[in-house]
This record gives sequence, structure tokens and C-alpha cells, in this order.
Amino acid sequence: MKRITILEVESKKIVFFDLSFCPAEEFKDLIEKFFEFVRKHEKKSVRLLIDLTGLNYIPTDVMYINDRMKQVNEFLKCQAYIGMDGLKKVLWHIFKKNVTVETKIFDKNECAINWLISC
Repeated sequence: MKRITILEVESKKIVFFDLSFCPAEEFKDLIEKFFEFVRKHEKKSVRLLIDLTGLNYIPTDVMYINDRMKQVNEFLKCQAYIGMDGLKKVLWHIFKKNVTVETKIFDKNECAINWLISC
């Protein structure tokens, strides 16, 4: 399964990072691949969609991803999350202070994509 793909919608590109049902032992490696991928883009150019549905993670990974997100904020134009529920939503409220780009949480993929192409 390819976890990082480019979606082209209405001639706009969206980076789709699919973490859905990602096993905890693969999480850190995928995060590193994602950050390498994003850093190849121009600053403030990446429209990002992340699917967290059913994500399995180790609690220490939360701090790790928070630190890494600080390093890619400058490359993001806007970002949207789907599949954020329960504890993931609680953690989001803790870490959103480190987000410097417009960010929204959606229940449906289509809604998130429509918002991303408008930003």
C-alpha cells in the first residue's frame, strides 16, 4: 500500500498521507519518509491531507510527530485531517499550538479535499 500519494483535483495538487490502520511499528519510518517528501517542495506550497483512521501508535510517537511537524510547517500551505477521533482529537488540541498553517478536521474525505482545493 502506497502511503504518500499526490491527488490532482481541479488542477491543484494535494499530498495525501495515508496513515489509516498503520501498525505502530511502521509509524516512525513512515513519518520520516513523509518529511523527506514534503521538504522537496517549495515553501508554503503543500496542500496536505492526512488520514488517521484506525491509526495505531505508541504514545511516545506523539511527541516525535509533534517535533517533526514543527520542521515542515514552512512547506505547508494548508492541511486537513480525517479519521481524527477519541484520543487523537484530545492530543490535537494539545499540539495545535505548534501549527502555523490553516488546519481543519473533517469527517469525510470529499469535504476535506474540497476545502483543500479552495485554500
